[in-house]
Amino acid sequence: AEPLFRSLLLLSSFSVFSQNYRITYGKTTGLTQEKIDKAKDPFVRKNLQNDMNNTKYLKYELLTNDTIAYFSSLKNLRPEGVIDWNGNSSYYYTKSKVIQESEVQGKTIFVEYPSHRIKWEITDETLSIQGYTCYKAVGNYQYYSHIRKMQMYEIWEAWFCPDFPIRGGVAKQYGLPGLIFSIGKQGSKDMFVLEKIEKLPNSPKIKFPKINKTITEDDYEKLMSEGITR
Repeated sequence: AEPLFRSLLLLSSFSVFSQNYRITYGKTTGLTQEKIDKAKDPFVRKNLQNDMNNTKYLKYELLTNDTIAYFSSLKNLRPEGVIDWNGNSSYYYTKSKVIQESEVQGKTIFVEYPSHRIKWEITDETLSIQGYTCYKAVGNYQYYSHIRKMQMYEIWEAWFCPDFPIRGGVAKQYGLPGLIFSIGKQGSKDMFVLEKIEKLPNSPKIKFPKINKTITEDDYEKLMSEGITR
């Protein structure tokens, strides 16, 4: 896969079109009405039904220009009462790092990630999505969960297109040489799926926040653990 990876990087570096884009994502779930109806526990069945019904309201936006990208949840599109577990954070992608902005216990915190957080392996497998040739990539990532008190291993599967050599990604999943069209964690039916690509005539205004202090991902895990176990 290494020669393929190099060729995709080369292709991206020679692309000359503007990188001013607005990308809209939605979420999908593996739930079906048939699966929900088979749940014997009425409480479980009700929660599954709510999850399936609420998924259609979860929308996300990726704004990009030549220097920075910004990923966030479109909260204004969610009806009251619809919970988005990914919607409490937004992400800024620069050339050297990624910053997550989150509200934790009433305070704004900033988490700093390296520019390459996930180790991606790009395969030769291709798929046409919305008329674009996309490549499959498999990413491995591990971290220590202070909530579960154990080392965690995640495998992510993504389809991306090198025709769009833009900066950014989908939340904490980034680092591929192209635009992510769909991505999900192995073993989970939940996926982020690209819905719309808008090429903007002008650079979108992305205001990078004033940051006095950042914390590491491990510090963030500790903070979340304290909030749950308190």
